[in-house]
Amino acid sequence: MANVSFEEFYYNEDDQIHDLYEIQKEYEKNNGNISKYRGHIFCPECKIAELSFTHKTSIRRAFLSKIPSSDHAEYCSFKHDCATKSEIKQFVRLLSDKQIQDRLEAALNQLLPKKAKEGSGINNESKDNPLVIEVDNKKGSGVRKFIPRKSINTWFDKSEKNKIFIFYGHAKLETKEIATKNGKRYELIIKTNKQNEWIKKTSVFRGTTNDNIDTKKIYDIAILGIIEFYNDFPQIKTVTFSSIMFR
Repeated sequence: MANVSFEEFYYNEDDQIHDLYEIQKEYEKNNGNISKYRGHIFCPECKIAELSFTHKTSIRRAFLSKIPSSDHAEYCSFKHDCATKSEIKQFVRLLSDKQIQDRLEAALNQLLPKKAKEGSGINNESKDNPLVIEVDNKKGSGVRKFIPRKSINTWFDKSEKNKIFIFYGHAKLETKEIATKNGKRYELIIKTNKQNEWIKKTSVFRGTTNDNIDTKKIYDIAILGIIEFYNDFPQIKTVTFSSIMFR
């Protein structure tokens, strides 16, 4: 299995999912002392594989990685290698719009459970994991790989440009009308909560679709898309028009 870095972790002291930046903040605050986390941070999906922390430097970001002596549960998507951009696109081409929507909703149920103790929401078999797809290898047989996921609350780095992720998170949404020579077009604005203020994080071009949005509500959102940057601002381009869902 290829090396995978994690932006989130399961903390067994409070049975909750936390963001990587919390450990980096603790590292900086306590001169490198992160003893409260050692031995207590695990894979955010299966909650079994133990993780280790590597602090950020002037040339690299902080990251979490699996301890070599530990392993993921058999049903965990991180048990597999990461699917390539072309493999994901090839898989999605075989799906109907409804199948794409069903997979995104299943991914939301897993990544954003209503209660932390509900677990991963999958049935202990990787074939039921919405983040795992089957691709053909060079021998023509099926191999399971995972679609990388990225919380919309984390940093969008230019090194991730043109990579496919399932983006997910809690967001406030609004539509923006764009006047073009071919008529009205619309953009979906995605705002995330930063220090109790909802700030524009990214957007998705929606073509002629004017989404019915209640700007006062907080939505769960999942997008199978690609990071692009325009004037240094990150935007998400959906792999297909139907590869976005919010509830």
